[in-house]
Amino acid sequence: MSDSDFYADRLHDAKAAVNRGDIEGAADITFHALLEGGGTCAENLAELNKTTQGLLDGRDR
Repeated sequence: MSDSDFYADRLHDAKAAVNRGDIEGAADITFHALLEGGGTCAENLAELNKTTQGLLDGRDR
């Protein structure tokens, strides 16, 4: 599985948590994805930014 697939799967899981109203669960999924995903600090921060934006987009729908 590529890094982008890994993060896409985690983003899907986090958005599902947001849709259930489980913001804490979404944050936990995101945090653990960053720990498990590897990559450099800069890459992880970029993914965190994208994931956070994705969560906000999902919440606004």
